[in-house]
Amino acid sequence: MEYDTQQLTARMNYSDFLTGISFRFIKPKTRMPRRLARLLNKSSRLGIPLEQWITTLLEEDGYMKRTLNDLCKVPKMSSFAMGAIIHRGVSLMPKDQAFVNVGVWHGFTFLCGMINNPD
Repeated sequence: MEYDTQQLTARMNYSDFLTGISFRFIKPKTRMPRRLARLLNKSSRLGIPLEQWITTLLEEDGYMKRTLNDLCKVPKMSSFAMGAIIHRGVSLMPKDQAFVNVGVWHGFTFLCGMINNPD
């Protein structure tokens, strides 16, 4: 598969974006107590952005938190970080490619890919 310079730059920037994600207190391999997981999920639905506070994005942190804030209130099986990863990935996709989300449930990851990505 051939890539043009713009596609290679986008791929490198996406890699930097992924590497720049960090978390306060709870790390990806931390076994999270069930009660804490429920608290984070419930707090998001009540409009208290604990999950966004725990997650730090090196690039576009403020933009991403503002953009995905209302979507984080949707019941979800995913996380704010995963929503940000999907949103950024879709924004970098060439116009001749499509984002497909299989298994929508309440639509969190699907909508994260669509919001502010008109093409």
